[in-house]
Amino acid sequence: MVEYGLGLNPRVANQLPLPGANRVISFQKGAEAAADPGVTYKLQVSENLATWTTLTPTVNNTTQITGQLPTTSSTGKVFGRLVVEYTR
Repeated sequence: MVEYGLGLNPRVANQLPLPGANRVISFQKGAEAAADPGVTYKLQVSENLATWTTLTPTVNNTTQITGQLPTTSSTGKVFGRLVVEYTR
């Protein structure tokens, strides 16, 4: 679903973006998926890869979703992920 959500080819290996300066993660939405009302995009963060919390994006429009990862955590680690879901 993530490949579709980002407009990527599922038959080709793709490298997803890494957090940039200031711990910002950003994904460009695929045009077809972004226009589909059944597709939703969420950014999530975790300190342990087991428990995930939805992050409020700083940008969430028809072309991209961007968020700021937390700067502190109890474990010293912060992981981010993109969740793309389809519902009808």
